[in-house]
Amino acid sequence: MTEKATEKLSMKRLADDIEALRKQVAALEKTVAQQKAAPAEKPKAKPTGARREISVEQRHALVETLAHFKAARRAQAGQVGDAESDWLEAEGEVTLLLAALRSDG
Repeated sequence: MTEKATEKLSMKRLADDIEALRKQVAALEKTVAQQKAAPAEKPKAKPTGARREISVEQRHALVETLAHFKAARRAQAGQVGDAESDWLEAEGEVTLLLAALRSDG
């Protein structure tokens, strides 16, 4: 395979990865927006199903992935920002998402 063909293939894979990440971020943002818009009512009966908590490492991986996607989207849009802001924003969104999942049982 020629160098140009390899480069085109790598760029295609990168574009596909970025598009997949965009979709994941959009889904997370939609979930967070729905949680923010949801009424503050608590369910009357607690679910009896087993809860599955995520580990610190899994939470870190979620935050890292979301922060990466936020940075990629921001860079592609030509917006100014920094990695720390992306990380802090991602942490907040993951925290909200996990809290929402816990409250749903």
